Amino acid sequence: MSSIPLLATNTTVLCRVVKALYDAAPGYTYLQNFLSYANANGINATVNALATNFASQSNAQLAATVCTNLGLTGTAYTAGVAYLTAQFNASTTANRGVVISDAMTALAGLSSDATFGTAASAFNASVAISEAYSTNTANTSTDLSTLQGADDASTTTSFTLTTTIETATGTTGNDTFTGTLGTTLQTGDIINGRAGPTSWLSLLMTRTQAV
Repeated sequence: MSSIPLLATNTTVLCRVVKALYDAAPGYTYLQNFLSYANANGINATVNALATNFASQSNAQLAATVCTNLGLTGTAYTAGVAYLTAQFNASTTANRGVVISDAMTALAGLSSDATFGTAASAFNASVAISEAYSTNTANTSTDLSTLQGADDASTTTSFTLTTTIETATGTTGNDTFTGTLGTTLQTGDIINGRAGPTSWLSLLMTRTQAV
């Protein structure tokens, strides 16, 4: 064993499960609510509570919903539905959120897999965008269609700098950072546009720069 593994944070777990259930980012408002619930009741209870919204779906139907939301096709879709259905059948209806969470953790590590590799890479990229979007205090929308577009790499994510010294990290998608030199953009601020296209409003900087 060469290293100690890093564990997924509750934010990552929640973004993964929301992706699986809704093909969406939770956004700031929902994420804060979910994190508060998790703090009081535990992350397993939280993901199970999220899955209760799909109580009317059979195990096979929920498995198909998740695999569709993940963009699985062909052999990967067939194998994914079969796997999730079997896992649901081996568990209880009340525990389906945990089953989904465990499956998403497994998927996240399959980027080199012959069957699921492409989907796993796309999933990880989507979750990274979802996390960046949902931890931004400006992204308070609770509209599902808005949130379903928010974890798409083609969607522009906006970041507004404040007068507090901060680190603003963009997504792998399109990012727009807004700030004013000398007020909200100041010595000590770190702006990281990451891999995606980045636009600057009221400021001009390199993609990653400490001021």
